[in-house]
Amino acid sequence: MKNNEINDQEKKGQELTPEESKTLWENISVGIDRQEKKKKKQKLGVTTMIIVLMVIGFWGYHRMTRPEVFMAEDRDIELVLKDGSKVKLLSGGKLTVERSFPADTREVYLEGNAVFRVTRSGAHPFIVYGNNYQAKVLGTVFKMMQEKNTFRVELYKGKVAVSENEHKDRVYELSPHEAFDNYGSRKVAVVTGISTVAGTEKTSKDNIQHINLQFDGARLDEVLLVIEKTYGIRVEYPAEASATLVSMHSENRTGESVLQALALSTGLTFKKYDTGYQLEK
Repeated sequence: MKNNEINDQEKKGQELTPEESKTLWENISVGIDRQEKKKKKQKLGVTTMIIVLMVIGFWGYHRMTRPEVFMAEDRDIELVLKDGSKVKLLSGGKLTVERSFPADTREVYLEGNAVFRVTRSGAHPFIVYGNNYQAKVLGTVFKMMQEKNTFRVELYKGKVAVSENEHKDRVYELSPHEAFDNYGSRKVAVVTGISTVAGTEKTSKDNIQHINLQFDGARLDEVLLVIEKTYGIRVEYPAEASATLVSMHSENRTGESVLQALALSTGLTFKKYDTGYQLEK
């Protein structure tokens, strides 16, 4: 009996009072809270570090891969590309060059006007993408001019192949002192000779053997405007025939012979006067 009483008294001595239990629980809770906050801080620190590294990596990748953009805002600027090609970007022009330049194909994107002096490379073609058209060269000197829908390339040295982006099978190859012009319409393609006078290039009306005309469903009034500008002649025609669609190809012809062929294809009558030409019904 005495032993049992002693054990009961020892157990009672080991039991905590309500106040001690409360204090002990609060200490345990505080310790748990501290551990949880510490874990959260550690997780937050790791997460923040990961985000920072991701941002730095993305920024670095973006900077290393985004194209280089050159702007000629209010004056001409001269550029030297990584392959040694030189570009005179005319006022108002914009040139975009991929970071991968020069790759197997040297590609640049032009808005506005520029003169290119391309370093020759038989293995790596140089392509200038413009508004709906592109000019492909191996090594040459040429000028590209664009305004709204108008696209013109003047070649001074070497060779250039001009094509429309949506019709790459239609290729117009230029030789030195020739120009390609669409006269503001994608249904028109004209290759003419150019001559240099006092440092400026102009269409050579006398050099008619180098004139190549291509019309693909163009309106008659549009076609006649091109013929007038190209050959420097004046043509009268009935207003009611303006919307007549014309598809024809003429190469190395005089202006008069082109008009005769045009009259035949549209069912009009061709007449020649002292002051110019006329197409009649």
